[in-house]
Amino acid sequence: MLLTGEERRAARAAAWCLVAALTGGCPGSHPVGDAGAADATAADGARPDTACHTVDGEVLCRCPAGTVADETGRCIAATEQGASCIRALPLDLSVAEVRGSTTGMGDEYRGSCNQPGSEEVVYYFALAELRHLAFEASGFDTTLYLRRGCSTAASEVACNDDAAGVGSRIEEELDPGTYFLFVDGYGNAPGADGGDYLLRVTALCPDGMLADPVSGVCFDDPCDPDPCTAPNQERCQPLAPPEQRCGCNPGYRADGSGACVPDPEAADWTVMMYFNADNDLEVSAYNDLAEMQRVESNDRLHIVMQLDSGYRDRGDARRLYVGAGTAEVIENLGEVDSGDWRTLAEFGVWAIERYPARHHALVMWDHGEGWKLGSRRLRTKGFSFDYSDGGEISVADGDYGQALAAIGAALGRPLDLIGFDACLMGAWEVAAASAPHGKMFVASEESEPYSGWAFDDFLAPLAAAPTMTARHLAELIVDTYADESSDDSTMSAIDLSTLDELATALSALADAMRGHPDRFAAIEVVRRQTQNVEDDGTTRDLGDFAARIAVAEDVPAVIVQTARALTAQLDRCIVHNRVQAGYGGFTGLTIYFPARGSAVDPDYLGAGAIWSQRTTWDEFLDAFTR
Repeated sequence: MLLTGEERRAARAAAWCLVAALTGGCPGSHPVGDAGAADATAADGARPDTACHTVDGEVLCRCPAGTVADETGRCIAATEQGASCIRALPLDLSVAEVRGSTTGMGDEYRGSCNQPGSEEVVYYFALAELRHLAFEASGFDTTLYLRRGCSTAASEVACNDDAAGVGSRIEEELDPGTYFLFVDGYGNAPGADGGDYLLRVTALCPDGMLADPVSGVCFDDPCDPDPCTAPNQERCQPLAPPEQRCGCNPGYRADGSGACVPDPEAADWTVMMYFNADNDLEVSAYNDLAEMQRVESNDRLHIVMQLDSGYRDRGDARRLYVGAGTAEVIENLGEVDSGDWRTLAEFGVWAIERYPARHHALVMWDHGEGWKLGSRRLRTKGFSFDYSDGGEISVADGDYGQALAAIGAALGRPLDLIGFDACLMGAWEVAAASAPHGKMFVASEESEPYSGWAFDDFLAPLAAAPTMTARHLAELIVDTYADESSDDSTMSAIDLSTLDELATALSALADAMRGHPDRFAAIEVVRRQTQNVEDDGTTRDLGDFAARIAVAEDVPAVIVQTARALTAQLDRCIVHNRVQAGYGGFTGLTIYFPARGSAVDPDYLGAGAIWSQRTTWDEFLDAFTR
């Protein structure tokens, strides 16, 4: 009887496995396959630690149950994988989040930034082409380091350790090849700073390009430049490269002729409240919720909130629809990190899609410390401190801008109003980071009291007159806040459409002062006289400084002229400003202004420091502080 080629392969495979059964091993030089591990080639000779299988006439050596193949093809206990270089875990770059634990793993390796270190987990991945990748680890005081050679410290590509509870992040443009990523801790005793962690992998691309969600390969963004410019049809949705689709903005619908017209079923306003109360402000959050419950959401006004509780409700984050006397739980998210910009972005996108309206306001509620380094943690950040997960949303490193960009992409246009019920966010830098994504900006230069905004006082008039403009609403927020209490020291409404002109005027003054280093001592005198924020020696009121330097003695005419021009532009930009007695030097916006002879905080030039890209103020500071 003659056998076909396929039958011969099947018979040969069966014979090989019969030999394996008799000898207790698996024939060498055949693939080892295992779900969850990369294919590897078995070493020559019998493999007593593997099981032999035949699939479609092919011999496959697979690891027995309870074991996995490491990168050499050897079967090891599943609990050991990742404990060392020889047992490194394959890292699938198409998976955005990976959870693991360093508990019980080895302590064989050190990164340049994590002496003396603790137990670590080792991953490996291979790149076939140039990739721009970001890796983030959180859950405890993690350290991340990346190497080309697993056990060779000299092959380290990058290492990052951030302070307690914050996590670590590496962002690199990587050439083709094999890499090893280590999730480590900073402690000096086994398990001292280890435990469960969350590893995030993000494929990044240059401006004007997008990452394929599966392969991570970058391609030209078909929505950059944005082709969707028709009235109320500004939502550009990237499809398969290089295709895109223009859609109607939320609150509008197609009329059959291709135009977008108001949707009669949509509201006039959706007000989105992002409350991070997973901290010591929890009681205040529920007080503010009670204020909102005095106002009735209706078919013209949606009031939606994401409330992350610190202790009440087991610390869960919930999405609420707020009405008169009610707060309907729409979703219970469980434990989330409200200090992660993605959490903010996801809430904004959800609210826009679920509650369509023609106008949208985003209010962010929590502690705030402006753009810069905070007192609690050694990381650049701005607001939203989550005590449970250790996160905080940074302005200077771009977290804040990324969240607003994602929300704006869902909206198809800038938000009508961006507001902060948080301390110290009324800064030029925060307004500049907000400008590409909003029309009006409301925030306080100074610290806010525990009671915060008067929510019922401005939401009730909005419910009664839902056709209210964004500027009118912004001015109403300022007035109701100032009228509620004498403790409510400062609040301003900023027209973000004027920020380009303000940046030009600020650069002109910066260039004029930088051109006269002989007057730096006199400028320092004026800087010290200018209204400061709390006890912070590096933050000054911008308008107060401009007014003072314009009348200072022996100041060159060019400085006087540019200072007056800046003052005039601030008057156009700051459309409404209320201050209490004793705060007369606050005109609406603060600015970073360290002392002569100090130094410029390097985070002022961070990846998300859009203010330093728009003006030459940072160049002036560099010269002035030396």
